[in-house]
Amino acid sequence: MDKFKNNQPPTEDCMDKWRTLKRVESQKSEYLKKRLSQVREKESLSTEIPLRRAPPKRFNEYEDDKTGLKKSYGRYAPFAVYPNPPNMRHLKYPKSTIKNNVNHNELNNLQF
Repeated sequence: MDKFKNNQPPTEDCMDKWRTLKRVESQKSEYLKKRLSQVREKESLSTEIPLRRAPPKRFNEYEDDKTGLKKSYGRYAPFAVYPNPPNMRHLKYPKSTIKNNVNHNELNNLQF
């Protein structure tokens, strides 16, 4: 009872808890002040910053100089057949075809 009459906490643990509560309370108030200022800043900037817009559409075709018609390019390009397909580079015709008077270059340029 003596501590109570002298305006002191009953135990030291109570004083520690009281300090912790006050510290948490002050941290919350500081956080709320910072958050409020951030919201006010964001509201004031929202009228100054322009909205994001989609980029302009890119063209996927061009006008051919020879024909004057539009030609697509990129993934919309029409399929073009190669004179010597790159996937056939490994193919070597046997030399027996040369002995039979067959032109080796003509065989390599054949399309299958």
